[in-house]
Amino acid sequence: MPTAVLMHAFSPLQGAYCREAFALASRFDQDCNRLDTAVRAANFDVAQPILCAMLDWLLDFVVEPSDRADCAALHAQLLHANGMEALLKSAMPLGDALAFHVLPCRDVEFCAGYFGETMQACPLFSLVMPRFAADIDIEPQTGR
Repeated sequence: MPTAVLMHAFSPLQGAYCREAFALASRFDQDCNRLDTAVRAANFDVAQPILCAMLDWLLDFVVEPSDRADCAALHAQLLHANGMEALLKSAMPLGDALAFHVLPCRDVEFCAGYFGETMQACPLFSLVMPRFAADIDIEPQTGR
C-alpha cells in the first residue's frame, strides 16, 4: 500500500489526525493493485470494470457539472476501448484525477484535526494561481 504508507510516514503522531485519508488511500492502493494484476495478465475483461469502478468512486466526490460531464465522457471512452492499450490510454486522466484527489485529502483532514476551530478553511488554488488584474485592458487584435 504505497500511498497509505507514504501518508502515514509523513504524518505526525502516526496519522492520528488522518484516519479517513488513510482509509481513502488504502482503497486507492487496493484498486491500483487489482488493476496492476489485471494489466500484467493482459486481462482486458478484468481491467475495464476495475477502471469503471474507480471512475464511479471518483464521481462520489465530484460536484461541478462540468467535471461530472468530463467523467461521463471518460466513462464512455473506457467502455468503448478496444484492447488493453486503448483502455490504459483512455484511463490516463483517471489516474491523475484519483492521485490529485487522494493526496490532498490527507492535508485537509490533518489541518482540520490539528488546527481544530482555530483556522478557517480557504481554497488554496485560488490564492496561488496566476490571474490578470481586473483593471487590465487587453487589445483584441494583438492580445496584448
